[in-house]
Amino acid sequence: MSLASFYLSEASRLCGNPEYSNAISQTEALRNRLFANWPYDNIVLSEITNRGPRSVRISPATKGALTALVEHPWAVPLETGTVVRSSKRG
Repeated sequence: MSLASFYLSEASRLCGNPEYSNAISQTEALRNRLFANWPYDNIVLSEITNRGPRSVRISPATKGALTALVEHPWAVPLETGTVVRSSKRG
């Protein structure tokens, strides 16, 4: 278990808030997937719901996890109109 995982689990345990704990674990699962084996330099919401970790494939969970990654500079939002894999993103 990595040191970061240990501290996350301890924070979750001490807070005793299962919703908070679930959000943290979903965000961490997405971060791990993106940095471990995501084949692209960028990500779009639809790809997470289709190929991301099972825990974040539901749209509200996906948006929450992605928002948390942006708020804690693990991800940077794309400019409106950016073309990603031949599709213009809004």
